[in-house]
Amino acid sequence: ANLIKAADGQMGQALDILRSDQDQLADTMIVSTTDHGEMSMSHGGMTQKMFNAYEESVNIPLTFSNPSFFGSDRKVSDALVSHVDFLPTVASLMNLDSGSIEDADLRGVDYSSILQAASEDYGEWYKKIDVQPDILFSYDDIWFGNSPDTGLPNSAEHGSLPGRNRVQSIFTKNYKYNRYYEQNYDRETRTSPTWNADSPWFAEFYDITPGGGDYFFGGRPDRRSSERFAATP
Repeated sequence: ANLIKAADGQMGQALDILRSDQDQLADTMIVSTTDHGEMSMSHGGMTQKMFNAYEESVNIPLTFSNPSFFGSDRKVSDALVSHVDFLPTVASLMNLDSGSIEDADLRGVDYSSILQAASEDYGEWYKKIDVQPDILFSYDDIWFGNSPDTGLPNSAEHGSLPGRNRVQSIFTKNYKYNRYYEQNYDRETRTSPTWNADSPWFAEFYDITPGGGDYFFGGRPDRRSSERFAATP
C-alpha cells in the first residue's frame, strides 16, 4: 500500500507539471496501467502473484485519459487487450507511418480504433468494437526475476517455488482455461527431485460470465477460495 501511495505521489508531480501548461495538457494522453494485479490474501491467503492466472492477477487496470479527446464522462470498454498490444496501439494513435510500424515487427494488436471511437464525437460506438476474440497469457520466469544462485529454497532447474511454476492460459470474455506445469518431473516414478505430484500438469476451467460456474481438473472443491470450484465438467 505504501508503494502505491509513493507511485501515486510521483504521478501527481508529473500531472502538476502538465497542468502548468494547459495547451500541453490538452495535447497529452495520460496512460495508467500496471504489470500485474495483487492477490492480497485472496484464494485462501495467497500473496505471490507470479505463478497463477487468477482474475486478481491478470485482469488489470488500463486507463487512457484526456478530457479534450474523450470528453468529461468516463467511458469503459470490455474489449480484450494485453500489454503486447500497447506499442502498436500508441504508434497508430500518434499517426506514425504505417510502413515504419510494420518494419518494427511489433507483436500485438492495434486497438487504437477503440480509443478513436471513444472520442467525444462518436457516442457509444466504441462499446461495439472488439479487436481480438481471445488472449493468450503465459508465465515461465521460474525465478521471478531473481538469480537462480541467490540461495532461494529450490533448485536452479526447478525454480524458486515448490510445485508447478509455469503457466499457460487462454481466455475469452466468457471462459478461461489455465494450465500449470513443471519440467523437472519423472513420469515413470511420478516424482520430482524438488517436489512430489500425481501429474506433471494441472488445469483449471472457469466460466467467468456473471453467475458462471468454475471448474478445475481433479481434486476437491476449495471452500476457502473466492472463486467457486466444482468437479470437472
